Amino acid sequence: MEYLELPLKIENPWLHNSWKAYRTFLDKYGSHVITSVKRGSKFQRMVFAESSESYSERDFQVKACLSAAGPTSVGKLGVDPCVSVTSCELSKASKMSVSETRFVRGGKRETNSELANGETSAELIEKLMNEAEQSPSPVQHTFIAIWSILQSRFKPGSPNYVRDTNLEYYCGGYLNYDCHYNKIHSVKVQKFDYTRGSKEEYPEFECSLAKEGCRSDEDCHRAGLSSCTCGGDTCVRHKSEKQITGSSKETAYMNKERWDGHGCDWKVWGSTSGKGTYHGAKDPITGQAEGTATPYTAEDAVKHPKPSRANHKTAKYPINTQLKEKKEEI
Repeated sequence: MEYLELPLKIENPWLHNSWKAYRTFLDKYGSHVITSVKRGSKFQRMVFAESSESYSERDFQVKACLSAAGPTSVGKLGVDPCVSVTSCELSKASKMSVSETRFVRGGKRETNSELANGETSAELIEKLMNEAEQSPSPVQHTFIAIWSILQSRFKPGSPNYVRDTNLEYYCGGYLNYDCHYNKIHSVKVQKFDYTRGSKEEYPEFECSLAKEGCRSDEDCHRAGLSSCTCGGDTCVRHKSEKQITGSSKETAYMNKERWDGHGCDWKVWGSTSGKGTYHGAKDPITGQAEGTATPYTAEDAVKHPKPSRANHKTAKYPINTQLKEKKEEI
C-alpha cells in the first residue's frame, strides 16, 4: 500500500522535494472525501472590483441585486438584502466600475442556458428555482479531510498516525499556508520546519520567519548617538498581508528604505528565527483548524474563484438558492 511507504521522518522539511512521496499521494487520492451532496438549483452572481475602489459590502450587495434583476425588480428576488434597496443605493450601484461573473446550476436546459448567457430577470431566476425538483443538479457538498478519517482509525503515536499527521501538516501548513522555503542573500526569510517541542511519535511543524533587523554592517546605519536604522539587501521586516480567504498572514521581506530603531544589535542577536506564523495544520478547504473527524461544509469550488489579478478584492453574493431538502450520503 502506498500509504505505508510514506516516510515517517521528513529530512529537511522546508525543501519541496522532501515531501515528494506525500505530494504524489495527494495527487493520486486527493485531500478530502465527499460525505454528502445536496441537489437542487442555484443562481449566483459575483461582483469584482479593483482594490483601489472604496466600495463597501453593502455596495457590492446592491450591485449584485441590480445586475440580476434590473432597477425595477430588485425587490422581487426574495432575498433580504435586495428587499430594502433604496433609490440612492441603486443610483450609486449603477455607477460602480466592476466586473461580474454568474453561475447557474440545475433547472431545465433552456432556463439554465438563458440565465447563463442572456439577460437575467427576477422572473427567470424564480423559474429556475421552481425547476429545482424536476431538474436538480449538485449545488452543495460536504467534505471531510482524509487525515481526519485516518486519525480516527490509527492509535496515537503509531507509525501510521505519524504519517497521517505529516500529511495534515504538509497539506495545511506547507501547501495551504504557502510556507515555501525563501532564502534571499543567504538569509532564510521563511522556513517550514519541526518545532522545538516536536517528538518522533507526535511530530509538529511550524512556519517561521527570520527575525526582523539587518544581517550585515552594510545594512545597519547609525542615526545620531543612540539610534540605528536598518535598510538594504539583508534588512528583514515583517508585514501583515490580507489573503483571498479574508484572513491575514504575517510575511517577511527585504526592507530597502530607512527604518529607524532596528539593526545595531544584529551581531548580538544574530539571525535567529523570528516568531512562528503557523503552528497548526488547517483544513485547506474550510480553513479551519483540524481536531476531530467531524465533516465540514464547503460549497462548490465555483463559488470561490480566484480573481485573475492580485490586486482584486471580491464581494460575492448568491442572489438566490432553492435546494431540495434531500441529501445524498456518500
